[in-house]
Formats: sequence, C-alpha cells, structure tokens
Amino acid sequence: LDEFLRARGYTPLEYQGAVIPLHMPWRRLERRSSTARVLLVGDAAAHVKVTTVGGLVSGLLGARAAAEAVISGRRYAQALAPLQRELLIHDGMRWALDRFVDADYDRLLGGLAPRTRRWLETQPRDRVAGSILRMLMGQPSLGLMAMRMALGSVLPPALSGRRRLEGRVAFGNDD
Repeated sequence: LDEFLRARGYTPLEYQGAVIPLHMPWRRLERRSSTARVLLVGDAAAHVKVTTVGGLVSGLLGARAAAEAVISGRRYAQALAPLQRELLIHDGMRWALDRFVDADYDRLLGGLAPRTRRWLETQPRDRVAGSILRMLMGQPSLGLMAMRMALGSVLPPALSGRRRLEGRVAFGNDD
C-alpha cells in the first residue's frame, strides 16, 4: 500500500483497522419500530464471505436487496435469499477447508484437471453457487473427493478411511 501511494504522490491521512465480521446466518437483519424500518447491510449485516474475507461485492448485493425490499414492500429476508444462499455455500466451503491437512490441499490442487484449473482462474469468488455444478460436471472426481473429505472429517478415523500419522490425518496409502 505504501509503495502504491508513494508512486502516485499520495500521503495517507491515517490508517485504520477493525475486526471483520464474518457471515452469521442467524443474525437479525431487519428491525422495526413504530416509526421506522431498519435494514442492515454490508459489515453491519456480516455480509462477508468466510472463504476470502471479502465483503465489498456481497455488501453491495445486500444493499441492492435492501433497496428492492423497500421499493417492492416485500420482506428483506426474501430479497436477501440469493445472497444468503451464496454466503452459506462459502460457510460450507470454509467448514471443509478448516478440516484440511496439507495432504488434503495437495490432493485437491494436484487433482485439478488443467481445463478445470484454467476455468477456475477466470471465475469470480463472489458467485460460486452457479459454478459448483458446472465444475462438478466438468470434473466429477471433485465431488467424490469433497464427499470423502467431508465424511472423513466427521467420521471416526476407523470408519472414514483416514488414519493418524504423527499427529496428522491422512487418506489411504499414498500419503
């Protein structure tokens, strides 16, 4: 950042930092009083993807949903449904990734076909819901891998096909 600012002759007035609120699907995003309707968007609504900690696009999508709810008179939760679905998918991805060990990442990245890898490089991370089906159709083995990893993370090692090696979880015999 400093290099970027210096190259353009800018001087920052100050630097600020704060805790980034991650997606909380149970959070109440609409409040009403006798005289007002309050709709939370962006960071206030925790419209942040837990996979990338990005919230700009999801915050704007939340703002659009709020505007649609106000203009149409429909419930905010209904207008937010597509964004909430997207954020829940990111929650599931984060849940799975939090259970990965190095070998899982190696298997996932090493198993990507070149065509799938090139396609993923062009896809925005803000709308993965529509991409998942296309990715699985292009490389069905990813779905099997995801199921195996997800089941392995919730089943005991003896039932999941995972084994403990030196304090790490591994799959099969190829680790």
